[in-house]
Amino acid sequence: MRNMITGIISILCYLQCFGTLSASVTAKNENGNFVLKNKNVELVFANGKEFLFKEFRMDGIDILPVNGSTTHPWQLIYRGPNGENPTLMPRWGEYKGGEIQKTQDASTLIFTWQMVIDAGPTCPVRILVTLGKDAELPEWRIEAEMPEGWVITESEFPRIAVNRPEGAKGILPVGFGTEYTIGNEGQLQSRYPSCTGTMQLVLMHHKGGTVYFAAQDKGGSGKVFRMKSEGKSLVFIQNVTTSYAWTQNKKFSIPWETVIGFTKKGWQDAAVQWYRPFTFETLWGAKTISERPIAEWIKNADMWLRPGEVNAETMEAVRKAMKYYGKGVGLHWYYWHNHRFDTKYPEYFPEKAGFKEMIKETQELGGFITPYINGRLWDPATDSYKTLNGKDASCRKADGTLYTEVYSSKVLNTVTCPSSYIWRDVLKGVNKQILTELKTNGVYMDQIGCANSEPCYATNHGHAPGGGDWWPFAYRSLLTEMRTNLYK
Repeated sequence: MRNMITGIISILCYLQCFGTLSASVTAKNENGNFVLKNKNVELVFANGKEFLFKEFRMDGIDILPVNGSTTHPWQLIYRGPNGENPTLMPRWGEYKGGEIQKTQDASTLIFTWQMVIDAGPTCPVRILVTLGKDAELPEWRIEAEMPEGWVITESEFPRIAVNRPEGAKGILPVGFGTEYTIGNEGQLQSRYPSCTGTMQLVLMHHKGGTVYFAAQDKGGSGKVFRMKSEGKSLVFIQNVTTSYAWTQNKKFSIPWETVIGFTKKGWQDAAVQWYRPFTFETLWGAKTISERPIAEWIKNADMWLRPGEVNAETMEAVRKAMKYYGKGVGLHWYYWHNHRFDTKYPEYFPEKAGFKEMIKETQELGGFITPYINGRLWDPATDSYKTLNGKDASCRKADGTLYTEVYSSKVLNTVTCPSSYIWRDVLKGVNKQILTELKTNGVYMDQIGCANSEPCYATNHGHAPGGGDWWPFAYRSLLTEMRTNLYK
């Protein structure tokens, strides 16, 4: 008996050492195909003279069109030292086929195109598709080599066509999520981060299941997700305005993986199973609400009201509301400054007559007040824009011009860079003035969380030109500084 037990243990140890008892991933070249497979997913690529993504099986379903994903898998815009600006895609290069790379826990298929950039040696573009032994989703990456002085400025990657069943609909993260009809032509798109792109994913769902397409970007760089109809196919595309910092030592790469998957259980399952765990790995999702430096009154406020003016009628409505709802209500107050809305930003003072008294009375009734300001726009017609040299704080397009937006006020507003110390000092000064003179409980800074970030090519803002995660990190550091030094 003792020898039998010893023998069984020895066999178990042997099997564990060679992975028989654990999940495994295989990558092989068979029957003219590259096959990447584990227990959850199987991908098949042609091993021939042309790149072809032939099959993608999950939950027993091949989600690709009958002839595979025939759309070009990538498109890159380059910028050379003399201003050269070519848009290159696979057909402008020479396809060199695929190869297999294996590690203990994952396997990767690498597909290479040699591109002609200048008169020197050809420069490879590579797609890397990685599948971990326990992974539910394959990870897609791209990298490109280039001559000295060149950078990549725009990327469309990955581009993957899937079968579009009859009646399929698109889901975009607009607000809390919105469903859209998908036609035979046209496209849906979501720009992240913004109120029309609150998450880094898009979905196509139908009665048979849901296709999930998402970026695993823990930094929050700006990007656009597109779902483009091409007859009975739907092409998923991730568009990124790149950061020049992503080109280092003559090599470009996007600093995150993009994933695509399918589940028969529906879009809720896809979001909960795949996107939710990712959010806990991000900087903004790593801490619970209780762990964040949020004022207790904000955590406890289960009712928010939005007073719209500074007058007797508004104050009477506030009194009635406070009597009805009780203490602890938050009040997000608009139109308290003397200028018309969306004009003269950031010159909010002097406040309208009587506003201080209304703040005091509302607080005595148990309310907490955060007046509106804008954290992103600067009116170039203001005195402050001239005296504080606001043009040096404005976001610059690649051609040197400013991002200029017009709202219902019909007044020009420039988008301001959160990395600029001119703008950071302006926002800190406005917050301090509101807190000390009006004695509010906080300040609401509009557009920080709902308006999109912009690529900025200014050379005096302390960030690399282009897109990237510097925008959310700049706002995060500014808000952290203000919480520490102003909201003690």
